[in-house]
Amino acid sequence: MIYARSPLEAYRWQSRIVIVFADAGTMEKLAQQHRTLASDLGGLKDRDLLIVTVQEDLVNIDGIASHSIGADRLRDAFDVRGQGYSILLIGKDGGVKMRSKELVAKKDLFALIDGMPMRQREMRTRSRSEP
Repeated sequence: MIYARSPLEAYRWQSRIVIVFADAGTMEKLAQQHRTLASDLGGLKDRDLLIVTVQEDLVNIDGIASHSIGADRLRDAFDVRGQGYSILLIGKDGGVKMRSKELVAKKDLFALIDGMPMRQREMRTRSRSEP
C-alpha cells in the first residue's frame, strides 16, 4: 500500500504511522494498545510516529478527531474491513511495514522501526548533529 492510494497521503515522507482499527468487540484491545504506545511519548516523537485510531466511524490522529478522513475509507485503503482489531505500521514511504491482529509490544514496534534503513540514517544524522 502506498500513500498515493491512501487518505494519509499528506503524511508521506513526514511521519511513520501506526493505525489501530477496532470495532465494538475489540475496544479493550484498542485501549491496551493505546496505553502501551502512550507510555513512551518521547520514543514516538523520536521515531516521527503518528498514532491513528479508527473506532466504528471515528478517526483520531494523535488523539484529535479527524473529520476529513473517513473511517470506511481507511478500512478500504488498508483492506481491514470486518477484521475487528488490526494494527498496521506504515513507513514514511507509504508502504505497510507490519500488519497484526494482536497487540504489539512497544519494544517490538520500536525495534522494527529502528532496523529500517531510513531510520538508521536518521539516527546517524541526529547523532552527528548533537554536541
